[in-house]
Amino acid sequence: MESLLGKILQDHYYIARQLAQNNYWTVYLAEDRMAPSRTLCIIKELKIPIEEKKVTSQVWHDLQELLTLEIMNLKQVDHHPQIPEIKDVFTIDKAFYFVREFIAGETLEQEIAHHTLTEAEVIILLQECLQCIDFIHQKQILHLNLKPSNIIRSNKDRRIFITDFGKLKNLVEEHNLQPRFLTHQYLENQEFTAPECQQDNPVIASDIYALGKIAIYALSGKKSSRLEINNLDNYARSAIKDLKSSQEISISSKLANILNKMTCDRHQDRYQSVTEILQALEEEENVVFFPPPFEMEVSEAKNIRNGSKSQDNFRLQKAHKTPKVKFLGLGLWRIFVIAVVIIISLIVTTVMYGNKYRNFKEYNNERYNISLKYPQDWSLEELEDPITGEIAVLSAPLENGFDLFTEKIYLYIDELPEEVNNLELYSQTMIKKVKSQLSPGTIIYEGDIDNLDGYRARSLVYSRQEGTLSLQQMEIFTVKGNRAYIFTYTAEDIKYQKFLKITKKILRSLEI
Repeated sequence: MESLLGKILQDHYYIARQLAQNNYWTVYLAEDRMAPSRTLCIIKELKIPIEEKKVTSQVWHDLQELLTLEIMNLKQVDHHPQIPEIKDVFTIDKAFYFVREFIAGETLEQEIAHHTLTEAEVIILLQECLQCIDFIHQKQILHLNLKPSNIIRSNKDRRIFITDFGKLKNLVEEHNLQPRFLTHQYLENQEFTAPECQQDNPVIASDIYALGKIAIYALSGKKSSRLEINNLDNYARSAIKDLKSSQEISISSKLANILNKMTCDRHQDRYQSVTEILQALEEEENVVFFPPPFEMEVSEAKNIRNGSKSQDNFRLQKAHKTPKVKFLGLGLWRIFVIAVVIIISLIVTTVMYGNKYRNFKEYNNERYNISLKYPQDWSLEELEDPITGEIAVLSAPLENGFDLFTEKIYLYIDELPEEVNNLELYSQTMIKKVKSQLSPGTIIYEGDIDNLDGYRARSLVYSRQEGTLSLQQMEIFTVKGNRAYIFTYTAEDIKYQKFLKITKKILRSLEI
């Protein structure tokens, strides 16, 4: 391919540097000279080497239309704070170009080349990627091209960005325009590609498989095709083993079990949603082990199951000859052990729940039958606004003297008329209400929440400006009887993901 270095495309994209190239793609760093501050952007050039006899004007027109439509479909997710914005799409001389936002940072592949990640770092990486992928899946879009080179960590705020969706190559295959790089041979060389993708049958769990393989790679620095996860013991820890060098990296069994399930060959055996993995990652590890208390009786029970008549007779004779004091002692011993086990179980349950919400306070509102737990370093202000329905606001502590915005969770109660007392109808009301408060053209993302205290819930996520600050806001709401419970989480755009985890933990403690 001829290099575009030093050229200007579409009268304003100055090609400053070539970043990567293979037989079909060329990636450039460009300067948008029509932007006020001449911002940098990424331009990807695609020249598809279809056989000449197939390249008719109609074929090219159809392909161009398909690719452009797909880019437009992908634009419905590029407003997510972890997905670079697609800025432009155009064609020049039967070459296809698309322009996306430039993220100054390092790819995960580059980062791992310097050093592998710790288990704690990998869990954070998984959570950040999963939250982004969950948003994509809610829009009925699959990524299908997840790999370390398509995950970027921003230099500015260390946020994770996910780039380069894989749907474009599928479109070409579907229309029988199959250059070599879009065929199975190309896919089979991708270490992070799920098996079903090689048979052109991608599913939601295909992206889950890729993320699992990426996590293993981040821990070990080795390509996952040469690794297996071995349990070192049943409870405490496991190891990732390099099959070539036999080197092992110890990790917790909790994470090992999650990665094993994410990377099962059969997609039916994997997690079927991102939410399941996030919940598994957040589960507390509190394990108590009890020794077997009655070894002798267990062996006797086996003999009974094996039909040992002589043993039966022996035990009957022994029972007749055993003094009553010993029999009574054995009964008391059993009662004592059972009581101890019950007490320990209750203590363990209490500790597990206590650990989960250690350093949390409790908020109770008897009037509206609502209670929840919140971190003790947060502040809570109880309100009673009859107009807005606001009953309380939770405020996060300022992180430092330069912190310009306080992250908050607002609690509202909305008394409903009978004709609007279900979640579907109330959702429509909420969408209209939110739209009326936002600038025209603001995109609102809708989603389902598993539950709020067992009740099905909905969420609306959108961005807004407050002075010079860019904010992201989530409305989470459910309906119980003739009452709607609304929680509004507001954070600075760059801190939204950071405080989202604690917000979810607060909401999981909700009782209504």
